[in-house]
Amino acid sequence: MNCLCANKRLPAFTLLELIVGMIVSTIVLTVIFTAWHIVSKQSEQFSIRSEKNRDRSLLHSFLILDTESADSVYSDGREIFCYSSYRTELRLNSSYTLGENFVIRKTATANDTFFIDAFSFTPIDHAGDQP
Repeated sequence: MNCLCANKRLPAFTLLELIVGMIVSTIVLTVIFTAWHIVSKQSEQFSIRSEKNRDRSLLHSFLILDTESADSVYSDGREIFCYSSYRTELRLNSSYTLGENFVIRKTATANDTFFIDAFSFTPIDHAGDQP
């Protein structure tokens, strides 16, 4: 008679091997999550710095463009006015309003807001630019 309960072992992992595998997987996943978290924070900080630099560069370009094209530039400490001559009168081309954490550029066609500290603003030194 053939016994169905033969002493044959099925190929399988032991409980200890499964626990070791789970521990190793947990360590690997923890390292991956930590690295992802660090890279994510650095990416966010880079994005913020990049946006600030873009705003500074754009404001610098507008200031140069407006002041060089103006016939007269006046300031009262909180605002900068760029005027151009039109026939016999001066016309306002653009103005800049300086706030604590922003600068607003107003022209006839558009208003631009730059979120930078206007009172500690130092222009970006571009290669080849002469003051």
